[in-house]
Amino acid sequence: MHRSNCSTTIGTVLFVLLLGMSTRAGVTPMGTEFTYQGQLKVAGEPVNDTADLEFRLFDGAGGGAIQIGLTLSAEAIDVSEGLFTIDLDFGVGVFDGDERWLEIAVRSPAGAGDYTTLSPRQKIMAAPYALFALSGNEGPPGPQGEQGPQGDPGPQGIQGIQGVPGTQGIQGEQGLQGDQGPQGPPGTTSWLGLLDIPAGFADGIDNGATYSAGSGLVLSGSVFSIENPLSLSGSQSGSHIIKATNSAATNSAIGVYGLASGGSGQTYGVLGESQSPLGVGIRGRNTSTSGQNFGVWGTASSDGGSGVRGEAFSNTGFNKGVEGITHSPDGYAGYFFGGRNYFQGDVGIGNTDPLYRLDINADETLGLGLKLARSGVVRLLLRDDSDAVDQKGWSLDSYGDTLEFKTIADNDITILDTTMSLYRNGDVDFFHSNGQATVQIQPEEATGNGAAIYLKNAAGTTTIELDAEFNGDGRVITQELQITGGSDLSEQFEISAPAPGISIEPGLIVCIDPARPGELIVSSRAYDRTVAGVISGAGGVKPGMLMGQRGTEADGRHPVALSGRVYVRCDARCAPIAPGDLLTTSDTPGHGMKVADHDAAQGAIIGKAMTALEDGTGLVLVLVSLQ
Repeated sequence: MHRSNCSTTIGTVLFVLLLGMSTRAGVTPMGTEFTYQGQLKVAGEPVNDTADLEFRLFDGAGGGAIQIGLTLSAEAIDVSEGLFTIDLDFGVGVFDGDERWLEIAVRSPAGAGDYTTLSPRQKIMAAPYALFALSGNEGPPGPQGEQGPQGDPGPQGIQGIQGVPGTQGIQGEQGLQGDQGPQGPPGTTSWLGLLDIPAGFADGIDNGATYSAGSGLVLSGSVFSIENPLSLSGSQSGSHIIKATNSAATNSAIGVYGLASGGSGQTYGVLGESQSPLGVGIRGRNTSTSGQNFGVWGTASSDGGSGVRGEAFSNTGFNKGVEGITHSPDGYAGYFFGGRNYFQGDVGIGNTDPLYRLDINADETLGLGLKLARSGVVRLLLRDDSDAVDQKGWSLDSYGDTLEFKTIADNDITILDTTMSLYRNGDVDFFHSNGQATVQIQPEEATGNGAAIYLKNAAGTTTIELDAEFNGDGRVITQELQITGGSDLSEQFEISAPAPGISIEPGLIVCIDPARPGELIVSSRAYDRTVAGVISGAGGVKPGMLMGQRGTEADGRHPVALSGRVYVRCDARCAPIAPGDLLTTSDTPGHGMKVADHDAAQGAIIGKAMTALEDGTGLVLVLVSLQ
């Protein structure tokens, strides 16, 4: 006959611990086996059937006790008038003088259903022979076992190799040769001590010599002119071959004037060439220490001309088309004003190897990578040039305390709607296509208050408000709240188990714990009117709204569903469960069952079943409605 614990509990087991004692003293040593006799009842009636038994030893009676030794199992034990006898042997060393408790689990009839753990555990009392054994002398120590072989020492780690010295940096470029100093005044000539002086030089003036033209010169009367072409050569280290001086203090005074008068072709007014690897083809120098002067000034009158052009013909090496150097901390190596400036390749600022059209390295001291400034609106355009007709992109505009992001189109001509504004105080606005700010973020809603976020409809009316400091608390204000992550309304509770071995799991039914105010305990009896809810989360269905107040009694670690849909662990061994059945607590800890006694179920209803369970135990989807 099948028995279950739907509405009854297994009675307390009465047992006598018999320590077998030998009748021939000193002949046979004592073993570790002892005889256990118990009585098994169901609903107060002795059992007459077979039973499966499990025995465990613990070092305490409570839920935190530790099991000692093995778990012993006995199957198909005959039980007559509730009595059974069995020999138990937990092995050597389990009874060492400390207290022990015996825990028994029963399944009757044998081989059917689940084991039921009897409560409470039974304390094992001492027998006379055990007392004698505990008071006896300690036996001699056993022989020491052989020492195990010593493990081989681990290999010593190899010493890391010394790193190779770093390569020496390349030598910097040699600076340009400094400006030549001005020529000193001519020295005086003394005629004293000179021999064979021509008669014409007696007065120190050569006015009696005869002149003749050499190579490259033409003499006409007393006037020399230069032949075409003129070629001059010489070797003057630190000096010059040709020097032209114009001492006139006028705006049009010219020291050297080169003119190529050809009306076509690539002509040069002046061509300078140097064959030294450190030489300079043309160098202009202005030694004045005041005024706005120029070392080289190039002008072009043609609408397609270039005032100055620098070109490096070599296809290799670190050459430069134009190089500007200033030795003044307040000077400019390059200074451009008027018109526009064009760079065909990648441009590096603080970066000699640019990888992008504009590659900027930030200053390590100031941390500035890019600075854009002007009086009034500062605008940065970011656009896509792939569509020549409609070059779409963004405009970043700065208006003093405000930074605005706008869309652009039509080749930068049309500035479309503002999409976002960032204000100096940290506020951020996002705009609808109609120009209305529909998202507003305020890091400091009011002086001294926390943040707030306002979500508005297209007309500018606030429909959702997230306030981080509403009367000292955070608050969400809206007309309708939709939750898609769960289906029940839960509160946080601390939960305990009614007996050792019962774990706290989702789906268990819990009741009010009278011993702990504000806390709950797993249900353990049928038709319990202190039923409070179901631990949420079983069957993959999570809480939809979770409530609690931290730091008070209204808080805990476990979400307990108070209403809504939640999976509940149920026991259908008393009666099958169908959708629509009212459910209440059962004798199976944490499990619900179908209501059979409606009078007893008053105030003990958990809710209505939404799925079926034909037999055994399992999960049932329940619409929680506590009554």
